[in-house]
Amino acid sequence: TCLSVDNILTVFSLLCAETTVCVCASNLALLTPVQEALLSFLFPFVWQGCYIPVLPLSMIEFLEAPVPLLVGISDEYLHRTLPKDRPRSVVFVHLDENK
Repeated sequence: TCLSVDNILTVFSLLCAETTVCVCASNLALLTPVQEALLSFLFPFVWQGCYIPVLPLSMIEFLEAPVPLLVGISDEYLHRTLPKDRPRSVVFVHLDENK
């Protein structure tokens, strides 16, 4: 599995609070289905923030936008960027490591 039930519920609560969530994985083909599943949990509500299923790393500065985002990126970003250099308002969900 990509995420434990506890982590799915945590991401669900973050989305309900309109927090920016960045889903990361080494397999880019997982990003869209996982994010679509997370969004489906919001029913009957609808995600009103920006949704970018796969964001190219060349456009990573979009994570600093002052709006709620649900974004998917390659986990390469997590490997090459120190936690202190990542945007503080973004919650990163790493599918490969279930955290």
